[in-house]
Parts: sequence; structure tokens; C-alpha cells
Amino acid sequence: MSIVYSMQPERPSPVSRASLTDLVAEAIFARLAAGDLKPGDRLAEVALAQELEVSRTPVREALQRLTTLGLLSRDTYRGSRVAQLSLAQLCQVYEVRESLEGTAAGVFALRAGPQERAELRALWRRMQRARAEGDARAVRGHDFEFHRQIIRGGGNEYLAGAGHAEALMLLAFLVRRSRDDEAPQDIPSTQDPHAHVLAAIEARDGVAAEAAMRAHVRDTRLTLAQALPAEEHRRLYPPHNPPGEVTFVTRASMTGRERIEAAVRHEEPDRVPISPRTGAYLTHRHGRGDLATEMAQFPDMDHMWIVYDGTPNYIGSYPDAYDLPEVEVEQTKYSEGEYQVVERTFHTPAGRLSDRTKIPPSGREYGVSPNPIKTEYLVKAPEDLGRLSYLLPPPNRDFGFVHDLQAQLGDKGVVMVRVAGALDHQAGDARDMQDIMTDYYDDRAFFDAELDIHHRRSLELIRNIHEAGIPWIFGSWYYTSVSAGWSPRIYEEVFIPMIREHVQLTHSYDGLYDLYDDGKLSRTMTLVADAGVDVLETCTPPPVGDFDLAEAKATIGAVTTLKGYVDLLYVVKHGTPELIERTIQEAMEIARPGGGWICGTSDSFREGTPDENMAAYWRACLEYGRYE
Repeated sequence: MSIVYSMQPERPSPVSRASLTDLVAEAIFARLAAGDLKPGDRLAEVALAQELEVSRTPVREALQRLTTLGLLSRDTYRGSRVAQLSLAQLCQVYEVRESLEGTAAGVFALRAGPQERAELRALWRRMQRARAEGDARAVRGHDFEFHRQIIRGGGNEYLAGAGHAEALMLLAFLVRRSRDDEAPQDIPSTQDPHAHVLAAIEARDGVAAEAAMRAHVRDTRLTLAQALPAEEHRRLYPPHNPPGEVTFVTRASMTGRERIEAAVRHEEPDRVPISPRTGAYLTHRHGRGDLATEMAQFPDMDHMWIVYDGTPNYIGSYPDAYDLPEVEVEQTKYSEGEYQVVERTFHTPAGRLSDRTKIPPSGREYGVSPNPIKTEYLVKAPEDLGRLSYLLPPPNRDFGFVHDLQAQLGDKGVVMVRVAGALDHQAGDARDMQDIMTDYYDDRAFFDAELDIHHRRSLELIRNIHEAGIPWIFGSWYYTSVSAGWSPRIYEEVFIPMIREHVQLTHSYDGLYDLYDDGKLSRTMTLVADAGVDVLETCTPPPVGDFDLAEAKATIGAVTTLKGYVDLLYVVKHGTPELIERTIQEAMEIARPGGGWICGTSDSFREGTPDENMAAYWRACLEYGRYE
């Protein structure tokens, strides 16, 4: 770059000199941003003046300005150099960036015009293309310009004009880029937090934009801080724990996984973990509800990701091929109006089984995951149980996919393997639930046998999961809920012993057990707590459920972590942002003290939930979930 400066006989005016100093400073800034200058590189006044074709005075003034901003350091005898930062100093830069750039994003969302928004989206698209092409240098360049556009484009002269926010951002980019050059890292993740910032900006939601930017910068700082030596970490982030307890993680620097684990230990983390269910909403909105999508769309989430156990379930699924060596399968699929009908006959060594199922189309009034309608069940009499056993493959033993998911999730949360109770998608799909209920009275031996065959398999599965080194079990027990029609007496007599066996086996491996029942819990929650369950969800309040959060906190909150509570339908989907905020604020005031509380939802966010309601949910959780 060449700056032409024509010398005049008279002394330049203060305005002209200041303008030239600005140009020189911008030229040096641009070289820093482009990576032409690295931390520790020397900048010589004479050489710069000759190269830019200006006098030494504006060069000296520009260097002094950049030194004041922290981008350069100055030595009396060696002149100016590009600043070099320790990892601890870099973490402190990110602490300030979180505040400044969070504010800048909020201002930009409210004030930026159509052109500034279009330019920001164009930058984001170029970043995405570079990422897809594997061009890490280009990704970093577009990343820098994305942040710079937000700082400059909001029209706040104290953010943009003073230069401190841009300087800190550039300083962070310089140091991180030099570290990557010394120890090359993978290209930045496709789980792009900029998408959340951009979405909030395009929605003109200043609060959400600020929260998204703060979360993005904060997550980077927390990642960097993990590499600090223990002494340095303690100096920057003093332990919150009482003297004598060994920890290098404070409330202010907790990861999602640490936050969840602290809550389950009934300790107070930095804030209440936020872990709603998201599958239906993401599938409808983005066409997929996988872990990568959840991580990308909800950067503030403390993920408790549920994965199925990997054992084929031929009772409730209808594949084109069946891996049943001793069974001959006849299967027919055809349309009946808007339904797909599946008719099956299984020829087992013990005899014949058959069923018929109508599957509604997804979408419309049926939702994104419609429940199939059984018009004929596999198990019709006691003798069918022996035949059913041939349709039950051995419980899975290979859980490498779970470890892969935990690696993908990292420290942002935990992966839980779903293990169904004896009824859920097992006995309750093989035989009509109403018939099973009457079996309890009419043929107790048959009733016990049809549950026992699945309960024993579930215990074997739990053992396999823990032997594979996986600590978290997600126990599915909503078919056994009081809301399904079971009395509390039968629940205590029949299902609590099964739940207790699940929990005791999990605890024998030092694992943790999360029990899922999205129905009414007021008459069974103490039974579940007494069984030793670590986490109870979904704690659904009226009118759908009957959960009294204050009563539960007082009676079982000291031993069982409560999770969920916020009504997905009448509050989150059909309510107002004000109702959402009020509901979450009240829940936090009741359940937050002493830990043992994970804020979620009564089930997955539903398709059609307004954007402003989604933003209100996250905003309220972050605002009212903080521990002082």
C-alpha cells in the first residue's frame, strides 16, 4: 500500500496531520489483520515512512496510537513491535471482548440498516464457503471482518470510534493465529456460533444478539482457559469451593458438563443448567434434529443428548429387512387413504405371530413424529410370549457411536443412552396397553411374564452400557405413568421395584440415572426419589401435568435433581414472551437455591413456536438462572 503525501512549504494543519495519522494507522492495522505481521515482529519508523511515502511524524503518531490500544509494544532502544501475549493475558482480553462485542452486537441488531445487515450476511456466507472448502486462513479472515462489521456498523461512536473494541479483537486474532501456526489446529467447527448472532440480528432482537455474541466469545475464552497451568488458572479464576477441596474450575468458568454434574450433586453451579428437549422443533425448522444441529442452533444449551441404545427393535419399527436368523418374515406395505399400512407375519420356531399398523403422514395435525396406530398386536395370548422371544435380538454391546457423540459434544454436556422400561416401546407395543392393564387382574402370571421378559433384557442392556464406560442412563418410563392409566398402588407395587433395580445397577458402576415420565407425578415422585433416581423429568405443571415445583423442591429436592417444568405448549408455544419470562423467573426462584435443578421443558419445543418466544425462553433462563 502506498500513501502519497505532497510536502507543502507551510506546516500541515492539525486536521491534515490527524487524517494522515489515521491513514497510516489503518494501513498498519490492515497488515496486522491480513497476517503480514506477527506477534514479536519489529516495525521500524524509517522503513514504514519510506514504504508509505510519508514523513516520520504521522508514522510515529500512528505507532503510538496502536501502542496505546495494546496492539504494539514499545522498547526505548528497539522501537515498536507487534504485541505478544501470554495465554493468561489472552484470556483477559476475551473477558473484555465479551462485554464490548456483546454490547456491539446488541446495538447493531437494533440500529444497523438494510445495507449493513446485507453486508454482514454476505460475510457470513463467504465464511461458510471457505469452511466448506477447507480454507482455514480465509475462514479466520472472514471471521475477523464479521466481528469488525458488527463493531463498526451499529453507529455507536464510542464503540467504533475509540478503536478499543477493534484493537482487542485484532489482538486476540493475532495471538490465536500465531498459536495455530505453531501447532496447526483443525479448521474451525461447522457448529458456527456466528449463525446465532446473525439470526438474532436479522430478527432485530438486541437482547438475543448480545447474548449470542457473549456466549460465542465466552466459550472461546473457556476453551483457552483449559490450557492454563493450574497455578495460573487458580490466580485468574479462584476456586469457589471451601478450603481443602481440590478444584481448578470455578463457577465463573464452568462448562456445560461441569454445570450439569454440579447440579446433580446438589451444588450451585455458575448458573442453572439449561437443557430443554429440541428434536421436534429442530426437525421441523431445519429438517434434522441431530446433535450437530442442536449444538449449532442453541449455543447456550447445556446438552443432555439422548441416544438410542443401538439394539434393533422389531416390535415398533418396520424395516425392509430383518436380522432374525430363525424367523421367516412376511411384510406388506400399502396405502390406505393418507395412511401407510404395514402388515406383518413372523414364522418363528415356536409358532406364528402377526400384527397390523397404520402410520400417519408426518406434518400437519399429526406433528413431525406421528405415533403409529396398531390395529392388531403381536401378543394376543400367553403362548405368544415364547414366539415373541425370537423377535428380540441380544442387547447391543458396541457403543463406540456413543463415545463418538460425546467426543463431538466435548465439554458442552453429556450423552445419555436411552434404556426403555419393560412397557415403553416393548411390552406396551407388543400388546394393547388396555389388555395389559386387565391382565394384571385377570391373569397375573401372564402379566408378570410379559413384563419380565423385557425387564431382564433392560438390565442386561444397562450392564453392557456401563461396561463400555458410559455413565449416563436415560430411563424411559412414560408408558408406566399414572397419566397412562396406572394407579399409584400398582405403580408402587410393580414398577418401582423395576426402577430400583435399574438405579441400583447403574449406581454400582458409579453411573447416573435420569428417569423420564412426561405425565402426572405428584403421587409418584416420592416413590421415584426413594428408588434413588438421580434426575427426574419432565416435572410437567398443570394443566397438562400436576407437578407442584415448590412442593417437590421441599420434599424430594434435596435428593433428586428436578428437570424440565416449563410447559412447551401453553407457555412456550402459545404463550407470550412476558408469560415465558414470568414462568421461568418464578421457577428459578423456587428451584434454583441449593442446586438440584435443571431448567428444561415438559417435552420438546414444538413446531410453530414463534421466534420471539424461543428468544424469550433463552433470555429468561440466562437472566434468572444466575447464582450470585
